[in-house]
Amino acid sequence: MRARDLAAGLLGTTLFASALAHETWMMPSVFSAKVGEVVRFDVSSGLAFPRLESAIKAERVATAAYRLGQDVAEMKSLTTTGTSLVLRQAFPKGGVATVRMDLKPKDIEQTDDEVAEYLDEIDATADIRSIWAGQKGRVPWKELYTKHAKTFVAVGQAPPDRSWAIGVGAELELVPTTSPFTIEAGHEFTVELQANSKPLPNLPVGLLMEGASNRVFRTTNADGRATFPIATTGRAMLFAVRLRLANDGRSWRSDFCTMTFAAHGTSSAAPTLEQIRSAKATGLYEGAPYVKGGASRPRVELLGKLTATGNLDDRPGEERVAFLAETSGGTGVQVFLAVFGLRGGKVAKLGAVHVGDRVQLRELAIERNTIVLDVVRAGPGDPSCCPTELARTSYRLDHGELKSIASEVKGTLSLAAIGDVEWTLEEIDGLPLVPGGKAPTFKVSGGNASGFGGCNRYTGPVTERAPGNVSVGELASTRMACADAQMSLEDGFLACLEHVTTYAFLEGRLALGWQDGSRSGLLLFGR
Repeated sequence: MRARDLAAGLLGTTLFASALAHETWMMPSVFSAKVGEVVRFDVSSGLAFPRLESAIKAERVATAAYRLGQDVAEMKSLTTTGTSLVLRQAFPKGGVATVRMDLKPKDIEQTDDEVAEYLDEIDATADIRSIWAGQKGRVPWKELYTKHAKTFVAVGQAPPDRSWAIGVGAELELVPTTSPFTIEAGHEFTVELQANSKPLPNLPVGLLMEGASNRVFRTTNADGRATFPIATTGRAMLFAVRLRLANDGRSWRSDFCTMTFAAHGTSSAAPTLEQIRSAKATGLYEGAPYVKGGASRPRVELLGKLTATGNLDDRPGEERVAFLAETSGGTGVQVFLAVFGLRGGKVAKLGAVHVGDRVQLRELAIERNTIVLDVVRAGPGDPSCCPTELARTSYRLDHGELKSIASEVKGTLSLAAIGDVEWTLEEIDGLPLVPGGKAPTFKVSGGNASGFGGCNRYTGPVTERAPGNVSVGELASTRMACADAQMSLEDGFLACLEHVTTYAFLEGRLALGWQDGSRSGLLLFGR
């Protein structure tokens, strides 16, 4: 029955197709191609995705085109086989090819008995059934339906652009909100359902994975988005359909769309810091002394305490974000943000960008292909040695170049920047804690410092004299007795803590500087 080509409906509410409905999809021979490589696209209709069953006639095609980055071109190489309509296309440059096909609208008519079966197949709502009940016997069922299919191919070796996140303006389409090239089994994938580039809320969207018999359904939220769990690897199809009463109030109109992609296995891990240190061509460097026999020399070293991993270039596999410090013998320390990945089994530096001179690195995160970095940097009037401006900058890899895409000032350094976090002691004066006992902690809240000393709880006042400069008052603690090692740790820690004069951030860690007469040192805490 031709009505089974229709998969869902909308009349204030939306209907979703049963498993009997035919979808029409476009499947590329590869989802990643070289520049100039011919890619085959099969357009087929049937009940057993991704098996090719029924070819679409070439004369039914209204639009066959691709968008490569910002360029749009028509696809003219169309041939028909017994099971699919075949398109072949070689892409002239690197980027994301968004490939689409829109079919011409087609009319169908059904008898009352066929309509009853059709409405059961799509599980029609009471609203739809009520409208038809008023028409049945008086108005024949006439329907105009249109199909839209879409898929993506990553072209070339350069990191693909993000044009996959921009719709093509079809009457109905699914638009990814995360890259369609990095979908992994065991993770989630989110799409936005759009009609003429506008999101459609409260509409059902379906997912069918290769080899799966069950379809997964989700209803779009207020932003038109639906999120799906990806359970297995392989090819997959998302689909959605609208059915609504036409403007004449007697006939019906419907659109349905599909989008295909491939889910991969767990991505390869990002390179380790040890791999980066031992690799060539990563930017790590130590030059000859400026003066023969002298100690000052140019040097670039990898900072290993603050790092993050995640996918940054829209291809399978994770990258590592780390920091490089460049010194040239003076007081300046130029800090660079760098991205490293494994390419062909070897470590490669994928991009680097200058962060600043003697910046304090506070926090680092990767959020949806974007690096988010919080720092303390020199603001207006600050000497380079003593930054006080809190800032956040976002970075993204763009065709092999790491670029800043947003930056904002978040305020001025104060105890609030370290407050309400229970920091855990990692080092005292450059020496790591001896493993075994529970580590001391430090927390600032409301002008008060408190925590665990190693054996007892402690508390005391803390006063900020200027950004980065503090004093800790006399500390009071409980009086439990512990093993000698823990008591010794507590005594040394609290003695240093009562003489703290400065605070700063060092590669994501809290650094408390203390001074007692001619003696001084540093307490380092992690989150």
